[in-house]
Amino acid sequence: LLLLALVMIPLCSKLLADSPESGPNETPVDMRAIPVRTIVLSEEKPQLFRSFSGTSRAAQRVSVRPQVSGRLLSKMVDLGDNVNKGDILAHLYNPEATPRAQEAKQRWEQSQVREAQQLRDFQRIQALYKAGAATKQEFETIRTNLWAAKTTQEAAKSGYQRAAQVKEEQLIRAPFKGIVTQISLDEGEVISAGQSLMQLADPRQVEIEVTVSEKIASTLNKGDLVPVTFPLLDPSVEIQGMVQEVSPFRERGALPTVVILLPTQSAKPGITAHIHFTVEDNSQLALPISAVIKTGAYGSAVYRVNDNKHVELIPIRPHQLIANQVTVSSDLQPRDIIVVAGAQHLFDGAPVTIINTSHNLEIVGNNVEAR
Repeated sequence: LLLLALVMIPLCSKLLADSPESGPNETPVDMRAIPVRTIVLSEEKPQLFRSFSGTSRAAQRVSVRPQVSGRLLSKMVDLGDNVNKGDILAHLYNPEATPRAQEAKQRWEQSQVREAQQLRDFQRIQALYKAGAATKQEFETIRTNLWAAKTTQEAAKSGYQRAAQVKEEQLIRAPFKGIVTQISLDEGEVISAGQSLMQLADPRQVEIEVTVSEKIASTLNKGDLVPVTFPLLDPSVEIQGMVQEVSPFRERGALPTVVILLPTQSAKPGITAHIHFTVEDNSQLALPISAVIKTGAYGSAVYRVNDNKHVELIPIRPHQLIANQVTVSSDLQPRDIIVVAGAQHLFDGAPVTIINTSHNLEIVGNNVEAR
């Protein structure tokens, strides 16, 4: 046995000397590249389509409020009636309006009589003054009296016009052509000046008010066109609405609102509508869903191909998922090459070979819709 051991020791030493050196972290020389398909990220930023819901309403609407108080004597219209501009909607009774108008009219007529008498006296004294039969003092006195009579008559006329207007305000008239949409009081009830009596709307012109984010409001200007759809009617029909108002500055904590004016007779009031806005997001990129993988350490990630044809695992944060694309924020940059097929065989640092049918496929448009 001792002799056998002495023979085997030199033989083993020779075999170890002839074997190549190896380390624990050595990558096998014959590791094969894994075939993958890739795309090149576009330099265009994703166009996000945001949709907001609102209800159509009449663009011209008013709450009819009388300027005088009184008792509702009679209503000339009912709910849903069509009226023309100037039509009488209701009749109020104010016990002081008519007597005051009559008194004001009498004062005005009396002032007209006094002014006429002063004018005749002035003309008579003026003729005598020119003939030398009246003094200058008499002439100036009668001229002053005539000026005072004219001033009194003008004041009396103004007072009568105001009193007549108050009397006329007892008849409530339609300010424009439209439909009666609400009646707040019944006949016999007392109404105060400025209190709402009924509401009137013109359905020929319709608008929609929606609450949007500050980012969207900052990109809109009056006159911009935006697409509008009606999901409860025909979702495939799309019309162009025009931005009528943008109110980005409101009370603290409130979101801005946008008023969209629809084409004439394109919709009726009270219909649910979707307003679609396009926003460019410079902080995100659009990726195919097939490029995203789930990992234990990073959650969602993608494989990026570096210049050495090896992949590196890049964590991403998905935001919106629509159809076959997803918007993400990450350390990815435009023109990066990412893997879209074959990722199930990859690991961080794996060598790859790109087998695209057309080299350097690129995302075109980056249009992603989010509802």
